[in-house]
Order: sequence, then C-alpha cells, then structure tokens
Amino acid sequence: MMAPLLEEEENYVRLALLLKGVSPRAVRTYFDREFPPTHLPSTLNTNYNTLYDLKLKRVLNQAQWNLLFPRNGVPVSTTFDVTLMICLIRNLTSVTQPINGFDSLPLPVETTPGPDLARIKWYRNILAHHDSNKMATGDFNTAWSNISDAVSRLGGQPMNQECQELKVKILDQSNQEIMLEIKQSQEKIKELGQTVDILGTKHSEVTENLRKLQVSHNSLQTEHTEVTELLRDPIPWNIRDQIKEELKTWTEDDKMFIETNGAKSHVKVVELLLKHEADCNIKWRGLTPLDIASRENHTNIVHLLQKIEIIFMRR
Repeated sequence: MMAPLLEEEENYVRLALLLKGVSPRAVRTYFDREFPPTHLPSTLNTNYNTLYDLKLKRVLNQAQWNLLFPRNGVPVSTTFDVTLMICLIRNLTSVTQPINGFDSLPLPVETTPGPDLARIKWYRNILAHHDSNKMATGDFNTAWSNISDAVSRLGGQPMNQECQELKVKILDQSNQEIMLEIKQSQEKIKELGQTVDILGTKHSEVTENLRKLQVSHNSLQTEHTEVTELLRDPIPWNIRDQIKEELKTWTEDDKMFIETNGAKSHVKVVELLLKHEADCNIKWRGLTPLDIASRENHTNIVHLLQKIEIIFMRR
C-alpha cells in the first residue's frame, strides 16, 4: 500500500484531476454548442480548405487530421482532445480572442469563452511542463480558482459542483495510482525531450559538416577550373599576345621570303628530329632551337617548335 500523500503532493494530484478529467468535458460542452454533433461532419467539410491550410502550416498534425476526416465513419467530438477542440473553435468560429492571445494567461477581468478556453489551455501546458509532483498551496489555490471558474462558465452549474467536490474529497488508492501514472508519464516525456535535444544537436553537427563539405567542394571546383584553363592554354595571355605580334610580323616577312630547297630541308630535318622526341629545349651557345628559328625568321619551324612545347607542357 502506498504511503499517504503530503499536502503539496495532494495539491498536484487534485489539479491534475481537474485539468485532465473535468476541464476536457467542460471544453467539449462548449464545443458541442458551437458545433452541434449532427452538423459536425458537414461543418468540417464546408471548412475543408481552411483546415487543410492549417495542416500545411502544421497547426494540425496527421493524427488530428485523421480524426476530422476519418476513412471510415464520421467525426465525433468525443474523440477530440482539448487541443484540437480549442484549435477548431479559434479558427472556425467568431469567438472573442483574449487581449494577449490564446497562448498567454488571460487577465482576471476577461471572463468570456475565448479567455476561459485560453486559461484551461495555459494551465494544462503548465502542468505538462511541471518538473515535480508537488505544488505549493498558494499556487494551487490560485490555479484552482482560475480553472474551476472557467470550467463552471463553460460547462454550467453541474460542473461547478463537481469542481467543489473534487477540491475537498478524500483521495483514495485509485487517485494515488493516478498520481504515480502521471509522474511516470512526466519522466517519459522528460526523457523524450532529452532525446529530441540530443538529436537536434547531432542534426546541427551534421548540417555544419555538410556546409563545410560544400565549401570544400566549391573550392575544389574553382581550383579544377583554374587548372583546366591552364592546361587548355598553358601560355600566359600577355606572352601569347606578344607571340601573335611576332608571328604576324614574320608572316608579313614570309611573303617576301622565297622558300628554297634548303629551307624545305631544314623543316624536314626538324620534323624528323621531333618525331624521334629530340630535346627541343637543349641550348647551343645559350640559344634554344626556338630562339635560333625566331632569329632566322624560319616561321614554319617556329610553329613546329611551339606546337611541341605546348604538348610537352600539357603532359
């Protein structure tokens, strides 16, 4: 048998029973007034586009969507939780929004249905994130007053009476077992939250690594492009311009040059030497074959030597 609960533990259990047992029925009572059960399917179908937009915005998840538009049968409010009912009331009715919105605790003077729904939603979130199974008596009394008043206005006098009885009733073994289940659920939720945090951290690390890989990839692409450009044209642009000017001059001079059998023989000799991979960079008296051919205006030989030089640089 479990030991008797301390006062602060009883406060927590009573508030949990109020929020998880009584308040959902109060919200459903108001919901059924706004969406009469016999008209609920047609109302949802009429507002299909609005609801689908909420799904795209992830206001509604797939599980909630399946309840609104089940494959078999028709939707019924008894399958809707507090979150889904408040979502539909907010988006499909003309309910007055609290001054500070539905995600904050409304002011005490706000007592219309919209603020009352927001109160219940706010305290349910507080309880879900409460990291202890205890609650100070002062905090309990304030929360109980706010929640029970909202429940009474939404659900009517019978629920007001139920709230009063729950506050003073003796908590038996079954209530203590509920307390234990609530605590275990909280611990599981906390573990899931820690797992989500770890996964989020790992996801961030993977994203950063991918970003670094992308930067490296871009850098390699740039270097590859530069190398390809160099291989495609190994002679610097400024030197190439000079060579073009020289060749232009030699070409003009060639027009005045009468090719002799000796000149033709020189070309054939150079072609033969190059065919057998002769070293075209060897120097004689400090001059390479290209230097000598240039000096002597042997344009054909210059072209041959340049071609071999480019092929050599690309290897």
